[in-house]
Amino acid sequence: MLIRLSRGDLLDYREFGNWFGKVDDPIRLQCIKVWGRVELEGFSQAQARSELDDKYRKIAKRIHNYKGYLVEVFMAQVLLSNQNRRNQPLPGRYFNSDTDIQLPPILYYPNQQVQLSAGKDKEIDILAVYSGVTWVCQSKWVTVRKIGTSVLQALLEQAAIIQEERNPHSICMWLFAHNGLTKEAEELAKEEGIFWSDREQLDGLLQYLGLRSLPKLDKLESDEGSV
Repeated sequence: MLIRLSRGDLLDYREFGNWFGKVDDPIRLQCIKVWGRVELEGFSQAQARSELDDKYRKIAKRIHNYKGYLVEVFMAQVLLSNQNRRNQPLPGRYFNSDTDIQLPPILYYPNQQVQLSAGKDKEIDILAVYSGVTWVCQSKWVTVRKIGTSVLQALLEQAAIIQEERNPHSICMWLFAHNGLTKEAEELAKEEGIFWSDREQLDGLLQYLGLRSLPKLDKLESDEGSV
């Protein structure tokens, strides 16, 4: 049986010495595991496929979440950057803004993943509190489509909660959308004064500030259509 597996390149069989070695290819190793579940443990092919599908969907979701968290770190660096830049404004072209962005000189704290309350869309990716100004930020690393109005509506709701609960002097909203916004979302962002940056703009902003650009994660991209 092992020799038959080796003929299918699922195992490494060395006739000299008559021994078997495990291959390094993760896809072939996964194939062996599935084969073992069906042929040796008696699982049905449908059940084995279902388990494998669930496993990789969970992995894909974790990767997607990590990418979103990674962008949050880079966005937080941008919000922290003004502490050592003598209060210079940031170019508005990186935020799809007609005017440059002036960050206050003193940042009290930037918090990540702030949970407002139970329920969907109630977690703020970044909440940055300056003297009199609070920034509410969201990161959406979605590479299979542009971001629509629902994400912006959720951001507006989060900002409204912060305004009601903490009563800051003013609120700025900033959204990272890897592939940009739909036409309707762009119109809503302009109407509500929401700053937003796509992948190219955020990379340009990071380079402008002398920071590292976002990493290339193309090989880790997954089907995010349902995210």
